[in-house]
Amino acid sequence: MVESGSSSRIIEKLPISEVIPSPYNTRRTTNEHEIMELAKSIRENDLLQPITVRRMDDHYETIFGNRRLEAHKRLKAAAIDAFIIEKGDDGAFVLNLTENVQRVDMDPLDIANAVHHLHESDPITWTYAAIGRKIGKSRAWVFEMAKLTDRAAPEVLDVIAGKDQHGKVPEGKLDYRSGLELTRKIPDQDRQRELISTLTDSHLKGVKAREIINRVARHPEEQVNDVIASVIQQPAKFTIDAEDMGRIVQRKAHGVTVQFLDPKIKEHEPVELYSRVEAADVDKIIRKRVKDINKIDAKVNGFTTESALVKELERKYGELDPEQYIFTVHFLES
Repeated sequence: MVESGSSSRIIEKLPISEVIPSPYNTRRTTNEHEIMELAKSIRENDLLQPITVRRMDDHYETIFGNRRLEAHKRLKAAAIDAFIIEKGDDGAFVLNLTENVQRVDMDPLDIANAVHHLHESDPITWTYAAIGRKIGKSRAWVFEMAKLTDRAAPEVLDVIAGKDQHGKVPEGKLDYRSGLELTRKIPDQDRQRELISTLTDSHLKGVKAREIINRVARHPEEQVNDVIASVIQQPAKFTIDAEDMGRIVQRKAHGVTVQFLDPKIKEHEPVELYSRVEAADVDKIIRKRVKDINKIDAKVNGFTTESALVKELERKYGELDPEQYIFTVHFLES
């Protein structure tokens, strides 16, 4: 038994045989490759963060750390470092949900299923507002997550996916935001099936997928293929707000950094701009993480420091995760 250096909690070394995964674990899928990578890291660097468990009658049950536990089993370890806390079923479930909902790599359907399960288990105690307060999200966000599994056809749920470690949605899948838009705007599940099949076959996602979804919702009489063909044939368009455009027009900047980008926009091609300027030629597009923003990015956007650019981005988009990908679009200087 040792003291944790970062808090007053006690780290205990528990026999692996006495620790079982929680049946309330929010994350339902396990990636074997990731488990083996984690096992390799633990073998080389030891366990950097103990798991958290609760004491049951004759064993311990995980609250945080199922993957760390699985990695130890792959290493055939006899024991694992753990924090022990006292929690009931609801308390353990909410703690697990709170941790996982903040993770970039968490499957959005796992979160949706967990929120739905918690609300259905006790709708009076676990209202959408109460869940939101516990996990640090708005009532509206919780409501949409909980309703996702009710509204969506099974075929839609099968293809909704979170972003991978590179910030990309896997091919053949639909990003969560587009899936949410689909189920919210198009309640008819047969129509959902028709649209989701065409979107994934055409490898459409993100901004373009949401444009198609909204067009289909507004014009239900149109054939899905006709709507998609019409949208695909449109030239790439790029929205620039007044402040960004002002810096470009005044020659204080020759580029702009954005969170989302129309996938049709390519380097060395003209794009239509939703602004006072009719069109512009794209010189290059740089994709990078927020944490990698540098002085060149700041200069392209018309700022003198990286911190000034980040501050502007957070004003536009809200708090940004350092690992999140953004795009800097450089225009040809006239």
